[in-house]
Amino acid sequence: MSPQPNTPAIAEVVHTPTPSVIKPVEVSNIDVSKVPELDESILAPVIADSVKILQKQKMSSSSSSTSKRGKVKQFDVKENSLDPLDVIGAFNEYIASKNLDIKVSEMIDSNAYFGGYRYCFYIQKGNKTLRHAYCKSEQMMINIPIMIDELNVAQYCVSKKIYYHRLYDLCCLMKWSWFNDNNNTWNLAGMLYKKQHVDLGLMRKTYLCILQTMTDRFDQAAALRVFNDWETCKYHPKLTESHIKSIAGGTNPIEYNTWKAEYEPKEIKEKKDKKGDDLTVPHIPKFHIYYEKGELPPIFDCKNTETYLDVINLKKGAVAMERLYKFIKNNIAYILQGGNGYYLTKNRDAFGEIDYVVIKDIKQFDMMFDINNAIELDDDGQIMTDNTEFDADSIMRLPLRDAIYHYRDDITYGKVDFMPYNAKTGACDSQLYKFDWNSNEVFNKFNGFVHSYDPNFVVDETKFNCFTEHIKHIWGGGREDILSYNVKLFAWYVQRPYEKSGSCVVLEGEEGCGKNTIYEILSIV
Repeated sequence: MSPQPNTPAIAEVVHTPTPSVIKPVEVSNIDVSKVPELDESILAPVIADSVKILQKQKMSSSSSSTSKRGKVKQFDVKENSLDPLDVIGAFNEYIASKNLDIKVSEMIDSNAYFGGYRYCFYIQKGNKTLRHAYCKSEQMMINIPIMIDELNVAQYCVSKKIYYHRLYDLCCLMKWSWFNDNNNTWNLAGMLYKKQHVDLGLMRKTYLCILQTMTDRFDQAAALRVFNDWETCKYHPKLTESHIKSIAGGTNPIEYNTWKAEYEPKEIKEKKDKKGDDLTVPHIPKFHIYYEKGELPPIFDCKNTETYLDVINLKKGAVAMERLYKFIKNNIAYILQGGNGYYLTKNRDAFGEIDYVVIKDIKQFDMMFDINNAIELDDDGQIMTDNTEFDADSIMRLPLRDAIYHYRDDITYGKVDFMPYNAKTGACDSQLYKFDWNSNEVFNKFNGFVHSYDPNFVVDETKFNCFTEHIKHIWGGGREDILSYNVKLFAWYVQRPYEKSGSCVVLEGEEGCGKNTIYEILSIV
């Protein structure tokens, strides 16, 4: 039965206790009234006063605590810094060179305390106290962290030869002028940071020792920042160990041959020793993918065609470890769920929509992969260097479950939720907080509207008029108030998808008169 203009559907709005007029958050292509904006001139002084009060409370609390103790000061070792034991070793040498009246002990030293050393400075990492430093004056205790910050720990490590000797000796064969280029030292940091099967802390220390030896103006704090910044860097270093060998061999051929004779036989023996157990990997390299503001991670992106099913093609040949990491990051998630954890894999249903499949046990990821450690990728994930032919032992066998387990922290989420957000502002709640895709608190199954917000989009008024005319005449029998209310309600859906409107539209009419047409249109928006 075709719709009849003289038999409209009757639209009735069933209210719950909410404002009678729904007003949008912002101006959009729908011509509706605006909610009054917040007067920031009123808000700012209130916030400022609150901050001052909070700061006074903290200072008061700190002063009270200090006055009660007054003889103990704690120093927490920062993450991504140098080995605290190396820092302590450098500090001990500094004390001896300056002849400072400080007694350092690993355990609590009651004899020092009762001997007049009443001020204790202790170095701590996490919950573990590493060293106690006792001194006779409070000023000396206050000065200790200043001394530690000024220590050249890299110089101490060089003097004690505490570094990765093979790469340190190789890099020191290159010309000094090579290290004067910041781009070279930046790439060297990246190459060492992403080095496989070695301790990251040792690589950090080795990098600083190389710069300490090969540069005239060594800045320890700056070098640490350069190295640690690779944790969130999206790029790949343009430097490989093969490049360094070529440079060193061309600069100092005699010394390079000596280095090669000393270290390469050791490398071959180490690889043969490890080859017997091809199902375990002592160290898997650390990677990190950071998503820019507004960038949707592939595991949530319906437009990203990759799914867990691509594991079949991925395992057909040897792959770089970084490629396997990206596959895991893009297609697998681990949900804590209050201790009752499980895995999700990204798949697609018969209609092409994302369908997450629950995997209860990590043992179900039992596919085996050939990992090629001789492959290095460029910024686009393409093979930049392939030394497979020179490194016959570079291929190792690895179960997918082992790789997932090693990288599980990067794919862990607290819980699963459906948190719609505004396509234009990114707001995900009534406080206008923006949803952060880099957060691991929520695995958000809402992956945006089908059509993203475009400020330059031009509305075809002829089509939009058909939309509004249908509401006005088919739904509302020509009533302007019914049209106005429903348009504002739809604006609410788009601008405040995270907030329930508290209203329900009930349509009554004959079959085929066009009750569902509007919602069919909205469903594809």
